[in-house]
Amino acid sequence: DTEKQTIKVEPMATMGDLTHFLIPKGYALKVQVEMDDLTVGGLCMGVGIETSSHREGFLFETIVAYELITADGSLLHISKDSHPDLFHTLPWSHGTLGFLVAVELEVEKVQSHVKLNYLPFHDLEDFAVQFRALAEADQPVHFLEGLVFSESTGVILVGEYAQPEGVER
Repeated sequence: DTEKQTIKVEPMATMGDLTHFLIPKGYALKVQVEMDDLTVGGLCMGVGIETSSHREGFLFETIVAYELITADGSLLHISKDSHPDLFHTLPWSHGTLGFLVAVELEVEKVQSHVKLNYLPFHDLEDFAVQFRALAEADQPVHFLEGLVFSESTGVILVGEYAQPEGVER
């Protein structure tokens, strides 16, 4: 739904399915999951933290609504307004509260590519200071990841959407 900037999918759809569907249309999930084989249901009912979570939160924080079949066979449309207790309980429930049949997630307009900058570090305290500053900036970067290679070395990856010259959407 381009007007509401949401997508409704079944739980067995993978992140790869969503990415390959959305990106050519100029959209991506607000919390973009990098691993193609992970499923929507697993991430929405489990834990979904990614490189854009410092901006948007966990994947489940971008959920608009769930459709769930309960133990008594009822089909519930669950949103912040319709079943607020259940809406806030479903994340991390790992499917114990019902059978997820659909989920509606927020999407955002994006460009076709991501430009990455690598910021090496040689001191964990410097890493923590730099990472926190990037995550908590008034205009935080879109993607943020830290890789630690040893007790004193690693790299911070900073990503922003980009549209290369000559590349059309």
